[in-house]
Amino acid sequence: MRMIGLVLMAAVAGVIARPRNMALGDVTMPFQPGTVKEQHNTIPPEGTPLAAIFEQLEAKEDKVKEGAVLWLLRREKATALAYFQKESIRFGVDRVRRVEAGGILWRLVECRYLSRTAELSGGLEHRAVWNVAYLFDDLGRLRDWVDDYDVLFLDDLNADGHVELFAYIDSPKRAIMYSYDRGRARELLRVDGVPEGAEAIRVIAGEKGKPSRVAVAARGTFEWDARSECYVESSLTIAETDSLNR
Repeated sequence: MRMIGLVLMAAVAGVIARPRNMALGDVTMPFQPGTVKEQHNTIPPEGTPLAAIFEQLEAKEDKVKEGAVLWLLRREKATALAYFQKESIRFGVDRVRRVEAGGILWRLVECRYLSRTAELSGGLEHRAVWNVAYLFDDLGRLRDWVDDYDVLFLDDLNADGHVELFAYIDSPKRAIMYSYDRGRARELLRVDGVPEGAEAIRVIAGEKGKPSRVAVAARGTFEWDARSECYVESSLTIAETDSLNR
């Protein structure tokens, strides 16, 4: 995404965002000058079994997880999407989420990248930090990727047997949801002009086996409409929807 962004990648049927230079709105981290060194990763051999790569993706050692991500991105010819070489100087794997839906075990790999470009201020180097998440299916295919997000959810939100990725993208202040199965991706919801904040989006769980509603800050709640196969604005307020779950 700017995924979403999520714009579909022709090569992997996913969503594309482009790297950006450090801007005023970027989250930055301060470092003592000269302390940030180039990252050197060890990538598993090309013929490594996919099952072994998935195991390494959830290893305790950071360098093992990072190598597994690079292996998957290289296999998908998608290393240009990873802020490597020109854009970032270091990266790490923050979290790996696993969700099974429709007989597919999905993995959402959340990474954090540190900008190669630094700005000097107050005797310190300030480098932008970018969040980037990659969605892989159980065949190791990169189905989508999202950057510049504040929060995201991965689950079968509309209870149709497929997995949905629901995210708030900081720029351009957008809430967006996509659904995935083995061969396609579909947009289910897009809301622009969403205020920034910790609760820019929320998932409001329905009864077991029933679709969840979703709440978007200052835009109301949205519910699954089976006829149009997308999320539509609900007549219920956020408070009324919350009360149903008490």
